[in-house]
Amino acid sequence: MSIQTSEIQLNVNNKKVNAYLANGGGAGILLLHAWWGLKPFFKQVCNQLAEQGFTVLAPDLRDGQIANTIDEAKALMEKSDGDFIGATVFTAKDHLREMVKGNMGVIGFSMGAAWALVAASYKPE
Repeated sequence: MSIQTSEIQLNVNNKKVNAYLANGGGAGILLLHAWWGLKPFFKQVCNQLAEQGFTVLAPDLRDGQIANTIDEAKALMEKSDGDFIGATVFTAKDHLREMVKGNMGVIGFSMGAAWALVAASYKPE
């Protein structure tokens, strides 16, 4: 299956946030990365899901920063703005909702799993 991938920008509280989109043409999956940042691994997961027919959007919850060690990841966590990350998650969800018809789900890894639970709990649609 042929997929389309692109880097897009979301407008979150009048700030541009990068996101990775892998479009396989079908139902939507919001993919929320771990505390390391939007590393190539997570983009590969997006591509693998898109190859199965899903439309996958992964917002960058770390403003382009990538941690390579646990200490770097802890430092990113300590300086992160939970309210802004939450706004990013819900903005990404809304963007994906506008793109796809039908079902939508969320997958999160570690920190992203906590945000997936928040998203599913507060906006189950």
